[in-house]
Amino acid sequence: MNEAEKVVCVTGASGYVASWLVKLLLQRGYTVKATVRDPNDPKKTEHLLSLDGAKERLHLFKAELVDEGCFDSVVDGCQGVFHTASPVFISAADPQAEIIDPAVKGTLNVLKSCAKVPSIKRVVITSSLASVIYNGKPLTPDVVVDETWFSDPRLSEENKEWYTLSKTLAEEAAWRFAKENGIDLVSINPGLVFGPLLQPALNSSPLVILHLAKGEHIFPTSSYYRVVDVRDVAYAHIQAFEVPSASGRYCLVERVIQFPEVQKILCEIYPTNLHFKAKYEDYHNKPLERTYQISKEKAKGLGVSFIPFELEMSSAAEKVVCVTGASGYIASWLVKLLLQRGYTVKATVRDPNDPKKTEHLLALDGAKERLHLFKAELVDEGCQGIAADTLGKFVCQWSSLDCVASCYQS
Repeated sequence: MNEAEKVVCVTGASGYVASWLVKLLLQRGYTVKATVRDPNDPKKTEHLLSLDGAKERLHLFKAELVDEGCFDSVVDGCQGVFHTASPVFISAADPQAEIIDPAVKGTLNVLKSCAKVPSIKRVVITSSLASVIYNGKPLTPDVVVDETWFSDPRLSEENKEWYTLSKTLAEEAAWRFAKENGIDLVSINPGLVFGPLLQPALNSSPLVILHLAKGEHIFPTSSYYRVVDVRDVAYAHIQAFEVPSASGRYCLVERVIQFPEVQKILCEIYPTNLHFKAKYEDYHNKPLERTYQISKEKAKGLGVSFIPFELEMSSAAEKVVCVTGASGYIASWLVKLLLQRGYTVKATVRDPNDPKKTEHLLALDGAKERLHLFKAELVDEGCQGIAADTLGKFVCQWSSLDCVASCYQS
């Protein structure tokens, strides 16, 4: 593929999966035309603009999903389009207007623009396992879910599962339009996506673990988690575009994992979190049930090897650092850049209650989610222990979820 053929479009580029997709595309030498709702919003763009290769080969465009024709100029000249943009809300005051219409109309708007551009060889859409698995079939231990399964929109509507309904209807509309207009379409259907964050704000999937870290449960303890790493999802998108034989749908799930297994893994990775430990003690003596499976066979054809859930969780713990004297001139910039790169920062200041020393830090992108302030005096021996590790180092690797949870509680 020559340089002229390495121009692609990514919609919804500031999102969790899309940010990783942009990162990997830039690493592979692609020129990326990326759409965001507001290119002037640093909270949505700074993490993208800081990626290697972004200065030379990343171009941001403003686009709204429901504005017909707004993608025409963006996809013009592209060889591939990755449509990731879609509302990720579980509930809304007006589900039709806020969730369903943007998902369905947005998908069709992108595809209509693609149909006008002869240079586009393939379109890859980010769908979801939600459009695969909810069809009323019993998920008994002997069941293997694969790409031939389709969710029943009537069930989703009856149960008011608006996100599931939006993904199901959007994918149905995409396949229908692609068939009618001769578009080479591939759909990626991931489960619950975990792994490292590139964007400054937490999204819905990591919040599941954050709630557990705080002793809260947004899912029942009998829940099954269909998990996959964000890096595998982004990689699968690129493979779905580059591999000539790629076609149809691809389910992406590393495993179906039960709540007690999640607790055990989190307890082992984050041993200082008392909520994880308490729940693990509640469940660890109970035998695990056999679960249904999600087929990996087709995904393996794209070269996806699947990062284990344990590594997904432990990778988050490796991005926690401590900055002493954080209100200082250099240190303030250091905190800013660390937050941009997705780090959780434990920062020491002489007086966390002094707004003159802290307001500029707390106003930084990502500070609400990943900055935690500690009081410390340089001459007080041992005072840094709460932020640094037991060896007294000033850059430490603590449990990111413990840190993030404490941020939300402060």
